[in-house]
Amino acid sequence: MIFDILRIIFGIFFVIFMPGYLLTFLLFKKLKAIERISLAIGLNISIVVFLGFFLTAVGYIAGIKGITAYSVWLSLLAISLIFIILIVIKAKWTR
Repeated sequence: MIFDILRIIFGIFFVIFMPGYLLTFLLFKKLKAIERISLAIGLNISIVVFLGFFLTAVGYIAGIKGITAYSVWLSLLAISLIFIILIVIKAKWTR
């Protein structure tokens, strides 16, 4: 029961906010908090749409079920980790 609630909370956080928020740190230097949050939500929606297209195409080509809860979760987690690595690299290059 509690794990289902936590899964829903983290799922909503990842699907609506996290990768887009990290992408705003890569693309924009100075933004106010409300601008960063609103851009993060919009960017993340576009990331999720393209991720859905990609998972469907991979599933169709490979002959497997492309979109599952775990494939979306792992893909968003991988995208977030890639963005974090790029943010660290960008921070080291701009010093």
